[in-house]
Amino acid sequence: MIDTLTAISRRRVLATAAGMMAAGLPLARTAQAQQDNGNRVNIICAAGNLTATFDELMNQQGFYNKFKLVTKPVYVSDGSKLLGSLLNGEMDICPLAGFANIFPAVQRGAKVKLVNGGVVLGQQTVVSGKPEIKSIKDLAGKTIGVGSLGAQLHQTMVALLLKKGVDPSTVTFANIGSSADVLRAVAAKTVDAGPSQIDVIPNAEKLGIHQLEGGDMWSGIPEYPFQGGFTSEQTIGGKRDLLVRTLAAYATLFRYLVGPDSQEAFRAARRKALSGSGEDFDQASDFQWRFFQTVKPFALDLVLSPERLAYIQDLNVKLGVQSEALPYEKVADMSLAQEALKLL
Repeated sequence: MIDTLTAISRRRVLATAAGMMAAGLPLARTAQAQQDNGNRVNIICAAGNLTATFDELMNQQGFYNKFKLVTKPVYVSDGSKLLGSLLNGEMDICPLAGFANIFPAVQRGAKVKLVNGGVVLGQQTVVSGKPEIKSIKDLAGKTIGVGSLGAQLHQTMVALLLKKGVDPSTVTFANIGSSADVLRAVAAKTVDAGPSQIDVIPNAEKLGIHQLEGGDMWSGIPEYPFQGGFTSEQTIGGKRDLLVRTLAAYATLFRYLVGPDSQEAFRAARRKALSGSGEDFDQASDFQWRFFQTVKPFALDLVLSPERLAYIQDLNVKLGVQSEALPYEKVADMSLAQEALKLL
């Protein structure tokens, strides 16, 4: 049934994966790493509000320094550069990103491994600007804004529709772009609904949108692992200690964020990272912080389980993103995460 939803062919996806292997960033870092006595870790992340806030918070709270790390993460809007820059050695690790594309890349021959869980429960909710659309079940026959077909925004919407008993073949998926682009399209009513980050919820009425019943990703599809970390096998072999310390810093961050004393620090870090101000901005920060307290969306043990990876691979196969599921050991190495926890 799901195969009819997407025009992405296996040939196209595998070609994309091959191209990602050749992608890279023009960054010269070897000399700098030597100056930092082997403590510089080159982190790359997909550009986003949360990743920028996390980096600012880790700097403010000294989590990088705690594990003797020197870093200034690089943010890219083109997700293909994440994997490409790791495979060519320019960057060391991407600790937080969607990773459905890793599996077809490995299938194509990319020497890369998933090494940690990150924000494993989704921080998205489905919203609409049309009052008559009240729940996920109302989306049959409607147009939903997503990103590229087969990518995470599309994939998670398919998973949610299935969980709620809506046949995805009855829905039209429109490739709008990022979740921020989707939000603008929903507010403008150019699409009927779409997934949005949760920090818009406190100001939903001002934006002319509302949440849909059954549209919370964290409770609707808890099986789907939204973000994890990955790196090349070459970097695992050559910079294992550096990677382990990096993962320990992120584990420290996750545990801090779900603790009761992090609210003011999170608010301050989000203000600085996003150049935000005002009551509405702080309300969104506080809402997101309370979400951390109640939902605890992070992989506090840093692990991506075989069950979670099997779930996302099953979706990939059904959507034509990969031809067959791969063994857990072929795509994941959680031993670095286990070593990182021993440093806490």
